[in-house]
Amino acid sequence: MLKNTLTVLVVVIIVGVCIYLVDTGLTLGMKGIKSLKTDSETTTAASETTTQKTTSAALAEATTEQTTK
Repeated sequence: MLKNTLTVLVVVIIVGVCIYLVDTGLTLGMKGIKSLKTDSETTTAASETTTQKTTSAALAEATTEQTTK
């Protein structure tokens, strides 16, 4: 009787630890994915801002060249 009880307790503890480890791994994975998404959005926004500034500067330069000729 005592042997069966100990076997059940050991199995429950092992399964509980496995579930905990899987849950922790999945949680960290989701945080990593979310941080990649945030970094990607930030990079895209910065890239778009730089492109707009560059395009505006090129347009202003081209306009200045056209009016001074």
